[in-house]
Amino acid sequence: MARHVSNAARLLRDDRAPVTIVVGLDDTDAALHALDYAIGAARRSNGRVIAAHAQQLITPVASISLLTPAAGATSEAAVRSAESAVNALAALSHAARLESGVDIQFRVLHGDPATALAELATDVCADLVIVGASRHPGSHLFSSVSRRLNRKARWPLAIVP
Repeated sequence: MARHVSNAARLLRDDRAPVTIVVGLDDTDAALHALDYAIGAARRSNGRVIAAHAQQLITPVASISLLTPAAGATSEAAVRSAESAVNALAALSHAARLESGVDIQFRVLHGDPATALAELATDVCADLVIVGASRHPGSHLFSSVSRRLNRKARWPLAIVP
């Protein structure tokens, strides 16, 4: 009878079977630390990293406000800013791949970050999910991405400070 090996145990095996690590990426220092941690884990386990950035969808209330000319200009600036952030994160992922030699793929997800990361982790059969710890002042009052991911977790979750 074959023994079942848990995802967490796969990361520690000596046979160096490839693993898939999903890391949430945004423009915070904690997310950059999470990426570094993911690269180290991938290097040690002969794995690959999927660096994912989740963008919130426009809510119905926000879309109604886009009907005004001033809001339209503001929304265009917000879209340009979001595109610029995505381009910077994609470039960062590419540079990290070249520097580390680790297979790093960058993906843009849409929707709630915790839900989008959880769906990606499930779709790619992630062996580990890594996110940066929230440093927002209200994160203890409102549910942070890491807390919501922890509730959805079907895989090991590392929260990096």
